[in-house]
Amino acid sequence: MRSFLGQVALVVATWVYVVALHWHNDGLWYQGDAPRHAANGLFWWDFLSRIPVNPLEFALSYYARYPVINPTMYPPVFYVLEGAAFAIFGASPFVAKTLVLCSTLGAGLYMLAWLRRWMLPAAGWAAALLILPPGVIGWSHAVMLNVPSMALTLAALYHARRWLDAPASRHLYLVVTFTVLAVLTYVTSALLVFVILAWAAAEHRWAALVTRRAIATWVGGGLLVLPWVVITVTWMAPVVSYTIGSAGLAVSSARWMYYFEALPHLFAFMPLAIAAIGIVGGIVDSRWRHEAIVASLWVGLCYLGLCYIGPREDRYLLITAPAFVILAVLGIVIVISRLPMPKLIGATGAVTVAALALVAVHGVRAHSMFLPFVDGFQDVVRFFELEAPRERILYDGPFNGTFSFYMRAGDPRFMRAVVTGHKLLYPTAMLPRRRFTERATSPAEALAIVRRECDCRWVVIETSRNSETTLAARQLRAAVAGREFQFVRSYILRGNTPIRLDVYRLLEEPMLRGEVDVRLPNLGLDELSRRPIEK
Repeated sequence: MRSFLGQVALVVATWVYVVALHWHNDGLWYQGDAPRHAANGLFWWDFLSRIPVNPLEFALSYYARYPVINPTMYPPVFYVLEGAAFAIFGASPFVAKTLVLCSTLGAGLYMLAWLRRWMLPAAGWAAALLILPPGVIGWSHAVMLNVPSMALTLAALYHARRWLDAPASRHLYLVVTFTVLAVLTYVTSALLVFVILAWAAAEHRWAALVTRRAIATWVGGGLLVLPWVVITVTWMAPVVSYTIGSAGLAVSSARWMYYFEALPHLFAFMPLAIAAIGIVGGIVDSRWRHEAIVASLWVGLCYLGLCYIGPREDRYLLITAPAFVILAVLGIVIVISRLPMPKLIGATGAVTVAALALVAVHGVRAHSMFLPFVDGFQDVVRFFELEAPRERILYDGPFNGTFSFYMRAGDPRFMRAVVTGHKLLYPTAMLPRRRFTERATSPAEALAIVRRECDCRWVVIETSRNSETTLAARQLRAAVAGREFQFVRSYILRGNTPIRLDVYRLLEEPMLRGEVDVRLPNLGLDELSRRPIEK
C-alpha cells in the first residue's frame, strides 16, 4: 500500500494512457498561439545557430519570410529546448507536443514526491490525479506553455519547502534554478515568488531569506531574468501596460469571478468538492492545519495575481492545479481519519483505496473528453513543395499560423515564404486596444495590393468560421473569383469544424520587389520594408 515503485508505475501508466487518448492531435488546435509557440522554437534555434548576428535585423527578416513568429512576447527557455528537439528529431508539431507531455509526467512525479513527504506514503497513489483534470489533459495536448509552467512551478515550490525546512540545504540552488526556468518559460510563473514569501512569513522563516548565501543566490537568479525584462519593456511596452492592469479594472466583480467560474471546467466538480473539505477540515484539524495553509496560500495568491492582470484565460489557473490536488488528498485523509475503519485495511488501506478509486473514476471520464483538432495542412504544403518550390504564397484565414508553421517546417533552406492576409490587407494591433486598418474596400483594391506588394503568384483562401469577418477578407475572395486568377484545387481539412482551403494562381506575373512590408502595429512598426531572410 505504500509502494513507491508501484506509485511511480501508476503515474507513468496514467500518463501513457492520457498520451494515447489524443496522440493523433498535432497540438496546433489552439489558434493562434499554439503554432506561434511551435514556430518560435525554429526561430530561436536558427538565431542561435547564426550568432553573431543583429537580433533585431534577424527577427524582422525572419518575420518577413514567415510571419508566424512572436519572439518578444514570451521568454525563450521552452523555445530553445524545442529548437534543439527539432534539430534532433525534425521540425514537427508532434515533437513540440511531446515536450509539453513530458512536462506533464515530470509534474506527476513531483506531485508524488510531495504527497509522500508531507502527507502520507499511501497518499502517493493520488499523484496520478494531477494528470487527469480536463484542463491538464487538454493543454498537455497543445503546443502551449501553461503545462510546462505548471510543472516548473511545482518543482520550484517543492524545493522551496525543502529549503525552508532546512535553510542550510542545497535545495536553495534548486528552488532558484527552477524559479528562473519557470519565469523564463512563462512570465505569470513569477507568482510563485509571492507564494514562497508567504510561506516564509507563515512559518516564521524570514531568517532563511536574509542569509548571505540566499541573497547572493536570489540576486544571481534575478540577473539571469533581467535581460528578458529589458527586452520585454523595450519591445512589448503596450503588452506590459495591458498585463499589469489598472486599479479601475481590479475592482470589477466580473474580473474576480472569472476564474472561479472556470474552476469546474479545468478541474472537474468532484475533486473541487473534496478540496473544499480539505481546506475547511485542514484548518480545523491541528494535525493538518499547516498543510492546508500551505496549499491555500498557493491557490489564493495565484488567484489574486491572475485576477489583477489584464489578460484572462482559464488556462492561466493551471499553475494552481497541484495545490488543488494537495487539498483534495487532504480532504480524503481527513474524512477517512474521522470514519471507523475495519482493522483489515486500516486508515492506510482506506487512503489507498480512495485514491485509486478517484484515479479510476477520472480515468474513465478522461476517455470521453473531446479535443479540437485540424488535420490536412501537410497535404497543402506538399503541393507547394512540388508546384511552387521557390515562391511566396498569400494565405488568408484564421489558421494562417498553422499553415505558416508547416510551410516553415518543410522549408529548411528558406526557399519559400508566406504572406498573411491579416498583415497585408487588414493589419491589426490587439494591444493595448484594438487598432484596425482596412486596406482593401473593393475587389479592385485587393487585386492591386496583391499585384503591387505581395510578390505572390499563389493565393490560398480559407473558408471556415470567422474567415470572412473583415471587409478586406471578403474583397480578396471576390478578387480571386475574377478572371485574373485561375482556380487550381481545393482541400477539405479533417477536424471537428469544417475547413476548406482553395488554391488560386494569379495568371499574370506579380511585380517582384524582393522585399516585404512588415507591419507590426504593437511595436510601432506600421510599415517597414524588409528583405526576407535567406539560407
